[in-house]
Amino acid sequence: MSPSRKRNKNIIWFVALFLTVLLLALGAYYFYAKRKLHGDLKGIELNYVKHPVRGIDVSHFTGKVDFARLQEQNMKFAYLRATYGLKTDKRFEKNYENARRAEMPLGAYHYLRFELDGLKQAQHYLKKVKGKKLELPHVLDVEEWGNSFLSNRGHVVENIRKFITEVEKKTGTTVMIYTNESGYRKYIQNEFEEQPLWICSFNNPPNIEAEWLFWQHSHIGRMDGAEGWLDYNVFNGNERKWKRFLQKNPKK
Repeated sequence: MSPSRKRNKNIIWFVALFLTVLLLALGAYYFYAKRKLHGDLKGIELNYVKHPVRGIDVSHFTGKVDFARLQEQNMKFAYLRATYGLKTDKRFEKNYENARRAEMPLGAYHYLRFELDGLKQAQHYLKKVKGKKLELPHVLDVEEWGNSFLSNRGHVVENIRKFITEVEKKTGTTVMIYTNESGYRKYIQNEFEEQPLWICSFNNPPNIEAEWLFWQHSHIGRMDGAEGWLDYNVFNGNERKWKRFLQKNPKK
């Protein structure tokens, strides 16, 4: 084999090897990013006699949702993802319209992007929920899934505070924080303990000392009326406490 042919063959092998490694790396990154975005699908069963007030939270990942059908299956409230970062959930308006038609008690939430300014995110959220009738507190979703694990804690706490301050100032209501157990200990504990808490936990009971208002106990809910997975939640109280909660919460 001539030196030039041998050199060309080596180049071809090198290019093939490089492309193979690149494809494997892209595949691994896609799998990792998908897990970061959606999290592991987990869930636990609860005693609904002890926790009778059940609800769901949805985003565009859930697909089409028939809220009236879910109400028939004893779901008493729904949280809708309105915004994330500086973007809007593409099914928020449709979900809101359908849930309002079913007269289901509603809340809206914003998914915090750690690297973006909290004030700008709050302003974007407020713009999208303006004029919406919401019986449940506004919620800030604080979690590391979908965010960089390298984010500076102080910077994240600052953005949380900016968001909460702006929304509370403009709406006159208290913002609730959604997070999981590790997120609570890392970003919320000793910083925002005065805020109502919506905890995601697969421990029964949740392994935190703080009192929670809502508890998300499953990401693997399936029900007639929803195309995709549903997150299952319970309210911390009985039916009587729930009715009092709805009556006192400002509808803004």
